[in-house]
Amino acid sequence: KMVYFCRCGRVALFQISWTDKNHGRRFYCCHLGKAPGACEFFRWHDDQMPEKTRRVISGLLRKVNTYEKERVRSKWIIVVLVVYIIRTWFRDST
Repeated sequence: KMVYFCRCGRVALFQISWTDKNHGRRFYCCHLGKAPGACEFFRWHDDQMPEKTRRVISGLLRKVNTYEKERVRSKWIIVVLVVYIIRTWFRDST
């Protein structure tokens, strides 16, 4: 990994983009990021991915996020059902 210095004279941060357009691309930026007073230094670490690759990665990430939300939702449904069954069982056994 290269070491770059931003215009502020400090070592630039090494980051990974999570935007749809540049998902997974690595870059260097000012150590202050987008904060006020940042020098706006920016340099890509790697070559741009082909458009098809970016679309595939974005689509896969959306699917992963959807499945993760569904997993969490299903987990809560199971908890609610277990509580309901236990309460019903205790109510009927008394």
